[in-house]
Amino acid sequence: FRAYPLVAGPSITVYSPADNEYVASSTFEVSGQVLRANVITLQGRPITIDTEGHFTETLVSQAPYTILVLVAQDTYGNSVSKTIRVIPQ
Repeated sequence: FRAYPLVAGPSITVYSPADNEYVASSTFEVSGQVLRANVITLQGRPITIDTEGHFTETLVSQAPYTILVLVAQDTYGNSVSKTIRVIPQ
């Protein structure tokens, strides 16, 4: 059980927005949770997480769509990425 974080690596869960979701305004909020990670980046810049791994960031959408790339890395060098497309209305 102690080796589980080493084997499992980091994980990213995005609560909102979902992939290919329409956003009503030009600004929108990205929220989610990351587990077993010490560094998380959104669009290549580090973002802050709380003690339970939750994050919330406000972004501006671009027409025709915006691609969000989240990357999480743990202390052992394992990394995972998640790509989400957002479409402004």
